[in-house]
Amino acid sequence: MLVEDSGTQRSLSGGALAVAIVNSPMHVWQIREACAHWGVPLQDVWVVVFKQTSVNGETLERTLDEIGDWGRVFWLATPPTLRTGLPGLASVLRRERHRADWQRHLAGARGPRFVMAALNRLPVNRQVAAWLGGEELIWLDDGTMTPTLVSMDAARVAGMPAKRKAGRNQGRKGGTRRRSIWHRFRRLISGIPGVVWLWRRIGPRGAGLIRGADVWLQRHRGLPPWTAPTMELDPLALKRAYPRPQTYFTVAETWPLPPGRWEPNRLGWLRDRLEESSPDAGELHFLGAPLVERDGVPFADYIDWLRRVQQDSSDGREMVYVPHPWESEEFLGRVAKELDIEIRSLGLPYEIALATMQRRPAVVASWFCSALEHLEVVGLPDLQLVAYRIPAFKSTLSKKRKANQAAIFGAADAFYRRHESGSGIDVRHVPVLHQELVAETGQEELPPPSMAVSADAR
Repeated sequence: MLVEDSGTQRSLSGGALAVAIVNSPMHVWQIREACAHWGVPLQDVWVVVFKQTSVNGETLERTLDEIGDWGRVFWLATPPTLRTGLPGLASVLRRERHRADWQRHLAGARGPRFVMAALNRLPVNRQVAAWLGGEELIWLDDGTMTPTLVSMDAARVAGMPAKRKAGRNQGRKGGTRRRSIWHRFRRLISGIPGVVWLWRRIGPRGAGLIRGADVWLQRHRGLPPWTAPTMELDPLALKRAYPRPQTYFTVAETWPLPPGRWEPNRLGWLRDRLEESSPDAGELHFLGAPLVERDGVPFADYIDWLRRVQQDSSDGREMVYVPHPWESEEFLGRVAKELDIEIRSLGLPYEIALATMQRRPAVVASWFCSALEHLEVVGLPDLQLVAYRIPAFKSTLSKKRKANQAAIFGAADAFYRRHESGSGIDVRHVPVLHQELVAETGQEELPPPSMAVSADAR
C-alpha cells in the first residue's frame, strides 16, 4: 500500500533536484544536513519514506514537519516478504504490485541531480536508489553502525569471506504463530483430491521456482534483483546500477571502496541552530536506553545506577530523564516513582529537539549513544557531555538472547575506548553512593571508581 502526503505536495516544473529515501527520524535530519552541505533547497527535495513497523510514525511525521518544507513526501509500506510454499505464489504477486505502485508514483523523480539514501541493511533503499539513477548518490548516516556497514559492503565487493547464510526465520516476526496458521492451512487443503500428489511433484522445486519468478519480475521492471529481507546478498549487481559518483556523508570516518568517497558530516545545520540558544545552568538531561526491557539489566540495578548518577550530578542541577523510544510507559512510570524524577518525552530525535529549545541543558549525559558523539562534533563550549560506563550486572536474558545482544555491548565498549583517552566526552564510572561508602569504610571521601566493564559482565 502506498500513500502520498498530499498536504506537502508542490508542483515542480523541472521535477526534483534531489530524491531522498529514508526510514527513520534520524534519516530525515541527515537529509537536512546534506541539503545544507550541498546547497539544495528543501522545496526541491522529494522524500520517499519506507516506514518500518519498529519506527514511531508520529515521531517520523513530526520530524519531517519540524525540519523543513519539503517539495513532496511519499509514504510507502515496506515490501512484502517473499514466502515459500503455496503462500509464496501470493507473495510474488503482492511484491510485484508493490513495485508497480512505487514506480508509478516516482516516475517523475527519475534522473535527479542527487539521490540520497539511508545507509542501512534494507535492500529496498538500495534498489530504489539504483532505479532512480541520478548524477550522484549520497549515502546518509545511520548512526553508530555506519562504519561497520561500509566495511561489510567493501568486504563483499572485494570478494572477502563469504556472506553468512540467512536463517530460515530471519527477519520474520511472530514466526511461531505464522507456522501454526500454515500447519492448519495445510491440513485443510490436504483433503482436496490431487493436492498431495501435486505438492509432492513440485514441492522440492517450489521455493526455487518462486524465487526465480520474483527475480524475473524485478528484472522485467529494470531493477537489480533481491529476495532476502536484509542485505545478506552480494551487492555487485546493485553497485553496477548505482550512479558512478558515490559519497558517504557520515560523522564517523569511513573508508569505502572506489568509486565511493567519504565526505565528513560536520553537522553545520545543527551547530547553527544550537548556537542560537543559551544554556540553563540548573538542568542536566540524562538520555535513557532500553537496557532493562531489551538488554537484560535487572530493574533494581538500573535504578541503583541512576540514583548514583543523580548523586554525581547533585551540584545544584536538576536531572531530567529523557527516555529512549523503546522504553515503555509502564517502565518509565516505575522509574519516576522510584527516583522522584521528571520524565520528559520530547517526541523528536534528541538532537532535533535540542535545536528547537530556547534554553538547553548545561549537561547532557547518557550510558553511550550517537547523540553524545553528534554533540561532540558540534563542539559547543558551554555544553558538557558525560558518558557513564555501564557497570557489571547479571543478565536476566536467556542464553540465546544474551548472544544476540552481544553486539550492543560490544558497541558500548568501542564507544568508551574511543573517548576515554581524551575527547569532548567525559567518560566516567558510576560512582559509589556516599552513604554506602561511609557505612562500609568510614571514609568521607569517595575512592577511585571500580573498573567494571559492562560488555564483560553479561
